[in-house]
Amino acid sequence: MEKIVEIAVLFDYYGKLLSDKQYNVVDQHCNEDLSLREIAELNGISKQGISDILSRAEKN
Repeated sequence: MEKIVEIAVLFDYYGKLLSDKQYNVVDQHCNEDLSLREIAELNGISKQGISDILSRAEKN
């Protein structure tokens, strides 16, 4: 849970530096509190793809 809070705080500061896709996925995960499966269904991407996007966004 603490990791999501940390990512949400960083997202507030640096979110605009992410690509549009990364921004939307992180927003859905942190602010809308959607699961990886729900985000995957909404975006037409696999759950693993969403996980990869979140990992790259966190590194950025």
